[in-house]
Amino acid sequence: MSRHKKTALAILALLVSSPLHAQPPQADQFLWLRADLGTEETDGRITSWTDQSPNGTVFTAPGQGPVLVGQEPAAGNQPVLRFSGSEQLNGSVPNTTLGEATVFAVVNFTIPSSDNDYLYTFGNSGRSGSQFTLSRYGGDTAYHYDGSRANRFGRIPGSGFLISVQEYGGGDPAGQKLTIDSRVIQSTLANGSYQVNAGTMIIGGWSSGGYRFVGDLAEIIVYDRVLSPEERAEVEDYLLARYGRPGYRLSTATDFSDWEVVQYEVFAQPNANWVIAEDGLSVDQLVNCDPSMLLSQATFSRGTIQGEIGSGTAPDFMGFVFGFQDRGRFYAFDWKKIAASYQDFGTAPAGMRLRKFHVDGDPDGGDFWSSANPEHVTVLRQNNIPWEAGVVYDYSLVLEPGIITIEIKNDETVLESWIVEDDTYPTGRFGYYVNSLQNVFYGRLDFNILDAPGAGELRISRTDIEGQYLSLGWEGGAPPYTLEESDNIGNWTVRGSGINGRSITLPAGHDVKFFRVKGSQTVD
Repeated sequence: MSRHKKTALAILALLVSSPLHAQPPQADQFLWLRADLGTEETDGRITSWTDQSPNGTVFTAPGQGPVLVGQEPAAGNQPVLRFSGSEQLNGSVPNTTLGEATVFAVVNFTIPSSDNDYLYTFGNSGRSGSQFTLSRYGGDTAYHYDGSRANRFGRIPGSGFLISVQEYGGGDPAGQKLTIDSRVIQSTLANGSYQVNAGTMIIGGWSSGGYRFVGDLAEIIVYDRVLSPEERAEVEDYLLARYGRPGYRLSTATDFSDWEVVQYEVFAQPNANWVIAEDGLSVDQLVNCDPSMLLSQATFSRGTIQGEIGSGTAPDFMGFVFGFQDRGRFYAFDWKKIAASYQDFGTAPAGMRLRKFHVDGDPDGGDFWSSANPEHVTVLRQNNIPWEAGVVYDYSLVLEPGIITIEIKNDETVLESWIVEDDTYPTGRFGYYVNSLQNVFYGRLDFNILDAPGAGELRISRTDIEGQYLSLGWEGGAPPYTLEESDNIGNWTVRGSGINGRSITLPAGHDVKFFRVKGSQTVD
């Protein structure tokens, strides 16, 4: 059998602009601080930072202040303010009380272990519900002090820029919810409704001094109410585009709410506890459990599946299954942090495994743990790369007739890329898998499925302009795709490469632009 690649091509001309960043909604905007606007310097140090909202609040540094560094590649080549833990910026809106708020921040805690490093504080302490705060405590624990009571759970990584969102009030006037890069990691209640004195506002520290922030801050936006889901999405889209962050809000994101739990009883451990986020777009599995799967209802045979996966505690297995036929027949990708023996199930190695289960009935503990019986389980590929606690990884699963492609990435670093030929289960259900591991996160899942015998001719099938954004969609061909742009169909510039999905969203404008999409398709 010979195999070669051919390139498919689709071209479209549209009125679109060079990349520009839309503006966040203005209604009820209370504070808007951007590192590239409103700063004043003396001898290279920031002395004041002026809010871009209608309030125009001026934050000043009582001492020398943080340093403004130029372009920061990790933040989409945007400026940032760099805090060293020795200074803060103070601002005030006198005679103003905030009872509700939505606070967005683009931030990087640049040290691996923090000791109560406050990014911001609004209000004075003394009673529960008197402060809006965000800090990182005791290493990388997310810390919110509401003025009287401490809330310490969830993780704020120190490995790169992230987008944090805190909501105060809304469904409950005493409620506080913190989201980091689209994942809810805190949801707490104060002892009373939030009533925060906006006469005291601090960026980079706490209300009584000390506990200062160490890291880079690109932007903070505050609204004096809880935004609707649509409004919040608009702000997040703006931040994602401006700072070159991965698109957590993709139009093809999958809702987990109708997925089926499949539970196995092999270790006498508890059943899994799959918790679906309020928006239905991410899942946490919370307990150290017997093997369990969360399965989609649909059956897939070709296409691309992309998502996120990560864990914070315990050393055992997280992963996904596909080609699921029944409880004993499926493919499983699992990933273990350290090698370990358990009961009489043999030794499970550290690292990633791609395995094929072919069991009449349920697999036993040894099948899941160590693949002890080759009549039950076939190991198709494995390595010894462990996962790291608290890191959320991106994965891509590409299904073609007889070919399985799996890629695992940490940010832009490819940890593993496998191409495996096997056609035992040419179609089946996809789902998430966990074994003897708690606090596993599964997020941002996107299906781009082609169930036809062939991928078909590549063509641009959808163009939507909404507000300041253009959305392109295409059909046919095969991933990965490359999107290119031109002013005159002469000189083409790559706008995106390695695209496994079949859609992309860009800023829209008024200049004539041509786009073309190229896909690489393997044929016999």
